[in-house]
Amino acid sequence: MTTRHNLTLAKTLPGLRLRRIGSRSVHHTHAGRIAVPLEILHDARDAEELPLILSADEAAVLHAELGRVLYPQQGAAS
Repeated sequence: MTTRHNLTLAKTLPGLRLRRIGSRSVHHTHAGRIAVPLEILHDARDAEELPLILSADEAAVLHAELGRVLYPQQGAAS
């Protein structure tokens, strides 16, 4: 079972930061979803792991959106 975290509250809490854990690989969960290892920090300390869980379709959309942001010239040419 996948646990979903509601981060709507994070918008109202100053000092919260979410970042990718670069030393950990993106991987598949037991349910076949894609897990992006993230950590949440409060005032740049007290890190806690909080993976971003995506379906294959969600990951594909994110991949396309990141590609458009990273390479906007290529998106305009197609």
